[in-house]
Amino acid sequence: MYIVARSFFEAISYHRDPLDPKVREYSVPHPEKLSATTATQAAEPGDLPRNHRYITTHNKDGKAIYVEEVSTPLDFWDISTADGKSARFELAYTTHGFPVQMNKDEDLSSFKEDYAKRQESGIVKQGGTLLRYVDLHPNDTTPMHRTSSLDYGILISGSLECLLDSGESRTIYPGDVLVQRGTNHQWNNNTDKWVRILFVVTDAAPLDVNGARLEEDINGILVPESH
Repeated sequence: MYIVARSFFEAISYHRDPLDPKVREYSVPHPEKLSATTATQAAEPGDLPRNHRYITTHNKDGKAIYVEEVSTPLDFWDISTADGKSARFELAYTTHGFPVQMNKDEDLSSFKEDYAKRQESGIVKQGGTLLRYVDLHPNDTTPMHRTSSLDYGILISGSLECLLDSGESRTIYPGDVLVQRGTNHQWNNNTDKWVRILFVVTDAAPLDVNGARLEEDINGILVPESH
């Protein structure tokens, strides 16, 4: 296993001939053979990558194809907080209802409508799901906040602390996932680098704890209420 892993990383590092049977399953193209999309990826703030969205569907013959009109480089916009801080959002996908209705590309049509007015979206898509990228500035924090949702947060770049209102905290790193279950929390970027995290946000039933209803409280994050 160690030898295979070493060959994989050597193939990436030295761009060995992809026709070499020893490495062709693992190798990557030479830089001059990269596609235009890959070769021209522009740098985002700091060291953040220029990520893209790719969506599949079917053609009239039933073959799987990519949807070109919405498979684009991600297009972030700035959001602000009441205390003058800011972050960057991008809406990667949305769904309405469950199970998701994909017949006649119904979900895709709904997403196109949502994306056209993405800056009007709340943190949660009521009755559905939402896939959102968030970029946080170096040495910055969010307000302590809570949403009526079950969220899967997967860190893409950097390191990020999640502080709970109990005082407990965890720091996550690329590839880590944090499952946020309607709790009051604050994100802290305690580094001098930009951070990118991807959230799968799922609408949840009202949450009662110790007889009290926990409502959404975004605490000064200047985005529309969830709807």
